[in-house]
Amino acid sequence: MGAGLDPIVAVVPTWLAPRTPSEESVLWVRNPHPERGMSESLELGIASLPASVEAAVILLGDQPTLPASSIASILARRGERPVIAGRNRRHATPPVLVERSHFGIVREAIGDRGLRDLLNAQPDWVTAVELPSIDDVDTPEQLRALERQA
Repeated sequence: MGAGLDPIVAVVPTWLAPRTPSEESVLWVRNPHPERGMSESLELGIASLPASVEAAVILLGDQPTLPASSIASILARRGERPVIAGRNRRHATPPVLVERSHFGIVREAIGDRGLRDLLNAQPDWVTAVELPSIDDVDTPEQLRALERQA
């Protein structure tokens, strides 16, 4: 939350509840069908944004170690093209900023691949920003290890 993004929308499974009062500023959107993949969460998140939002920065919940500097690097390139995407080892990676003019692309995303295939198919929309590799936290054991390090 140190990147200055507002509002913050978290799309989560219906069973997940906020853990601390400091998360009260987060708009929690419940995804009743997480098994449908990342594309379902993208659609729910974009649909929940207020009309005043000019762009969305898409982050993944399984990347809690993403530094705020990566988000700042994406924001700094805003205005060149309608999508600014992180890139690592020649592959698109979150975070991804999408201008409101291109919010409709999330409806084209399918399953768990998110926007990757769509962005690869439309390179003229995308400004790529090289970012460091970030490890995903995909298991309870990985999360506990991360919490012990903190």
